[in-house]
Amino acid sequence: MRFGGGTEAEKRRRQEILTAMVHAWGWPRQRIRDLDERRHWTVVKALQEQKVIGHELTRSYRTVRQFAAEHSEIGGPAGEEIKLLGRRLSAALELKPGKVERLSLDSGDCIEPKDFSVHEVRLADGEMGWILYSGRVASADAGKAPYLKKARSLVELLAWLSFNGLYDRSANLFLETVESALTLLELKNNLRALNRFLASHQSEPEHLDDYGRAPRVIAAALFVNLGIDVDAERRDGIRLASDRHDALSYGYERTNLIHQVDAVILTSWRETLVKRYQGLVGFLDCLADLINESLSNESHVECFCFVAGRARTIALRVQELYRDLRAAFSSPDRSLRYILRGGSEFYLFDNQGTSVRFWGVPDVDRLYSELSAPRSMFSPVIFDRAALENDPLPLIYAHNRPGVIQIFCQPESGQVKVYILDERGSLFYRSHEAVGPQLLLGPYASFLGDILQRYVLAAGGIEYYVVEHQASGGYSVKSAGFQPNPDSRMLEIRVFAQETAPGRVAYTIFCNDSEFSSMDAGQDVFSMAAAHIMRLRQSGERYPIYITDIDLPLSILGVDTPEELQTVHFLKFKEKVEERLNA
Repeated sequence: MRFGGGTEAEKRRRQEILTAMVHAWGWPRQRIRDLDERRHWTVVKALQEQKVIGHELTRSYRTVRQFAAEHSEIGGPAGEEIKLLGRRLSAALELKPGKVERLSLDSGDCIEPKDFSVHEVRLADGEMGWILYSGRVASADAGKAPYLKKARSLVELLAWLSFNGLYDRSANLFLETVESALTLLELKNNLRALNRFLASHQSEPEHLDDYGRAPRVIAAALFVNLGIDVDAERRDGIRLASDRHDALSYGYERTNLIHQVDAVILTSWRETLVKRYQGLVGFLDCLADLINESLSNESHVECFCFVAGRARTIALRVQELYRDLRAAFSSPDRSLRYILRGGSEFYLFDNQGTSVRFWGVPDVDRLYSELSAPRSMFSPVIFDRAALENDPLPLIYAHNRPGVIQIFCQPESGQVKVYILDERGSLFYRSHEAVGPQLLLGPYASFLGDILQRYVLAAGGIEYYVVEHQASGGYSVKSAGFQPNPDSRMLEIRVFAQETAPGRVAYTIFCNDSEFSSMDAGQDVFSMAAAHIMRLRQSGERYPIYITDIDLPLSILGVDTPEELQTVHFLKFKEKVEERLNA
């Protein structure tokens, strides 16, 4: 019998104890010889022995649980240690889908043979799966040959081989596929990557105290598109090539190249788990899971991809995106938002409470609508580097500061675009007919100045900027050099509103000293006020009417308390009123 390392005295003591035990158990000499020959076990023999060991350890675990239940009065360190030992045994012994089983092997054990066959098969439920065989097994013999493992995820089988030290470079692998595009080279590359990843974390120390907390992710390896040809669905058979090389939105067609992610997860409870994420949304779920884990403890994440064509592009993009998301949501600002593009859609990550979640936004218009939503506090926005092309919004948000209203004018041919970020980072966007920035900023300055005077908001001032398109591409932002002049107002247009019944609003509009009321004009109050304004214009030109002030109850703005109020509420109401005046 072998007794491991240590001094000769320790080995003799172990031999005496173990000899007494096996005699007490009544073990025959042949069984002892079989154990001594474990250095040359077959995989099948090791699995059979694993079942026996697992059964005995499970029985021991149940005994510990029963003892703890019967002696619940045991408290203090002893009672806590019993509970932690029970969790440790459970984590080691519990079998469940996606969990990689650890074989009970000594460091000196040599498992034979080193050859394995990997077959893709259709499972009984109609889904595709994988079977691992010992030695070389042809497709024709697969139905008769005993298999070692069966799983839906190939990565789960490979992790079992690697985790238990059954695969090394000298091994021969044989591959049989049905639908998968997996090649033998890709299979070997993934196995070698798994070996390196698992080996780099085997030396991490284990502490019983780890089982006093919920299991947490120590490290994760993401295997992307294993056995998937990302161009297989193209009818023309042409592989994509483009200057737009973002793996989440590749080429002119904005194709998502990330079809599947198999995550190998190492936990603080010494579990090795494999979880599959399908499609783009599944991949983003995977990122959100890892980000939420990393907010409470730092975990190591690696990405591997070995598909033909753009493997490096995909792997680097996944690694880069995880790093950027983690850096963003690890910042002290817990109300941050992060926007990225996937396919032709956008995805908005938001830190809600104690966790990060995300949702899809179908197009740019809906994205602007999402960003215009009121917020309970200042919420900065970070745009992924590939999220928006030919749009100044990422640059505008890069200038965003809390407690300040910022107005950005972007003159373009035939129009002027106005972007306003309020004191909490909510966006207001509107396009106007082409006029000089100074003429356009004046009405906004008058309106916002009166709002800040009338209502108590968190805004401490107003800043004015001009956005310019650069000839070389991209945008620049500079100060508009604008100073509001209250004496320049030619016409005061003030709108008062009151709710007369649920869902019914009465308006009073003052144009300087002239009054127009719903009591007199009913639904025509806006058209009558607009006609009066046109008569006051000496030039007779019909250019847009802008109001200078509003006064209305909170209920019309859709808020319950003054603390909820922010500038974007008034800007949206201003836009609705002006649309009716200019109809």
